Amino acid sequence: ILTAGLTRLKIIHALNGLLYTVERMIMVSKYFNRLIKYFESTFDFTRPFTWNGHTYDALACFHAHVDKYVLVKKAQLWACDSHEYCIINTYEESFTVEEFDQLTTVLTDYLEPHYVRNDESDPEKDHMYSYLTLIIVCGCPLTKDVIRKVKGYRFTKYYKMYTRGYSEAHVILVDTLNSKVYTNAAGKTKLKLCKNVFKDLKAGKE
Repeated sequence: ILTAGLTRLKIIHALNGLLYTVERMIMVSKYFNRLIKYFESTFDFTRPFTWNGHTYDALACFHAHVDKYVLVKKAQLWACDSHEYCIINTYEESFTVEEFDQLTTVLTDYLEPHYVRNDESDPEKDHMYSYLTLIIVCGCPLTKDVIRKVKGYRFTKYYKMYTRGYSEAHVILVDTLNSKVYTNAAGKTKLKLCKNVFKDLKAGKE
């Protein structure tokens, strides 16, 4: 009888653990899908996105061009281009400092040289800025080390003494377990957006 009771307890414990895992997966999926809706109208998406043997949930790209002319279209005073390249990735079981370091390598070793500079020494002459954005959506407990690493991350690169603009990394860490959002200093521009996703989900929007 004792053995049977222990077996039942183990089964119940396993089922509760499985249910908890499924709930976390569902919440991460809902958050990701709602977040995508904020980007869909202005960003071009690659889903999934693969680089250097690793696959990520999405790469979103935005491009804007502004120019100024005098009287006639041929007399251009100035022009500027701005861009944003955003990697969005989800984690349901765990997220470590090592995984964060690997993600930021994608920003600095692939997006910046390939997308911003087109594998040249500098961007095009009208380049003003490029934001290299990383949004990490986690449905797992986050360690203090991971949160500290995200908040302290910095990457800014200037081109030709700023005459060709700059690149800057914006990092956002979303904790779906506790409905919290953490960012680095530059990533605070996305703080309201990511918090609004939680508000939308709470209001039943998906």
